[in-house]
Amino acid sequence: MAEGDKSDCSSDEPSYVKDAKYLRKACKQLKKDIKEKEEELGLYKNKYEDSLKKIECLEDEVQYLRRRLNYFEVRERKRERKEKKKQKLIEEEVDIKRRVRLEEEERARVKEEINKGKKE
Repeated sequence: MAEGDKSDCSSDEPSYVKDAKYLRKACKQLKKDIKEKEEELGLYKNKYEDSLKKIECLEDEVQYLRRRLNYFEVRERKRERKEKKKQKLIEEEVDIKRRVRLEEEERARVKEEINKGKKE
């Protein structure tokens, strides 16, 4: 077989011309593929950046809510301390009144005994 009779060479173009056409076509396709992938990458980057922004926003919100919770917990503990102090003062006041009443009853009893003693 002669070189010109090969069945894979359907045209009279030299092989380097076919190679050049193939390379141009391959380059064009690769450029197209690259552009598509860059666009896809851009979309993912945008989604990723949006996700990062959302994450940061949510982290800020969580931090704000924790600060508020802490503030309210501190206020609640302060209120409880005041309430305990107030309750303790009330209990002391009741105790003092009870002692005064007992002392007055004791004085009245002693007075009665003294008066009974004088009458007898």
